Amino acid sequence: MQIYINQLIEDLTAAQNKKQSLNQSPTHESFEDYIAEVERYLNGEGEEPIGDILGMKEECFPPANRLTEKQLNTVSDAYLECLESWNVSIDLPDNLPAALKYTLLINTLKQKIIAMDSGITHLELCHYDSEWCPFGIKFCRCIETDKDKEFMNSI
Repeated sequence: MQIYINQLIEDLTAAQNKKQSLNQSPTHESFEDYIAEVERYLNGEGEEPIGDILGMKEECFPPANRLTEKQLNTVSDAYLECLESWNVSIDLPDNLPAALKYTLLINTLKQKIIAMDSGITHLELCHYDSEWCPFGIKFCRCIETDKDKEFMNSI
């Protein structure tokens, strides 16, 4: 399996956006190009699944139960690095189990975004409803939000 994981890491590296990343300045030719990109984003034009942007399908990623914890972490880190090169950010709880993190990340391949040269697309995996939190009750940050809502409603 390690040989396949090595190839998967190479594929994720190859899928990185080489012309742009969060650590670089936007590559717009002109102010007009920038405004056109903003308008495209606001109008939702060009939305496509992350998997299509990266040229990768969910089937490329082995089930979490077939990987070691080290392999899960290595693939997750490579995937996050690849997303970062496309100006995509995902907020995950600290200390999330490797298998859950991997599974949640791979599920984002279906999520539609607009690939942009500037700004950051932030993917929310949680919709702040503790009953449906994808992180599970142990890592759910929604509970704190729910407590805050209850407190504010009691005032």
